[in-house]
Amino acid sequence: MPMQMHTSAVRRDLMEFFDDKKNWSENEVKVGRAGHGGAAYQVQQGAAPAVVRAPQGSNMLLTMEHECNDKMEVFPSPERIDKVKISMENLETVVRERNKAYHLLETGETGERPQKAVKNAFGLQVSYKACEHALPPFMNLKWIKSRNIGYGGRAVNRFLLKYREKLYNAKRKAKKYVALS
Repeated sequence: MPMQMHTSAVRRDLMEFFDDKKNWSENEVKVGRAGHGGAAYQVQQGAAPAVVRAPQGSNMLLTMEHECNDKMEVFPSPERIDKVKISMENLETVVRERNKAYHLLETGETGERPQKAVKNAFGLQVSYKACEHALPPFMNLKWIKSRNIGYGGRAVNRFLLKYREKLYNAKRKAKKYVALS
């Protein structure tokens, strides 16, 4: 059975970036689809919906928020922006999971960019995702300079000492709290 896809009508004017005019003077705007309680899209384990609908456009909401700020008016139902962000993150998670499963099935690899642990300028370990460059690393001076920040010295060592002490105290406080319970 072929998969169905729903798309909304395309408008070719600037009003595409604005909410319906009937909502402009409202203090609260009803959001979400019927039967979904106005909630953002949820990620469900094992769910493979045949229809994927994009939530209300974030471009339109951000444009309306900016316009309301310029006119010093109250933006109606500002929680819509948060709901759209959550929905888009959930949709991206589902798409990433499907792509990963497809790549594993077809090639035996995840298809995700490889990561490695590196230390930043403060000496803390962070995850670095490898990416392609037009030049090899040894020829790309700008990239070499950005990676060779160099950590060390008295200030960084003092920071690391205080940071580790903070982590230790938090762990000790958690243990003490559990022991008292």
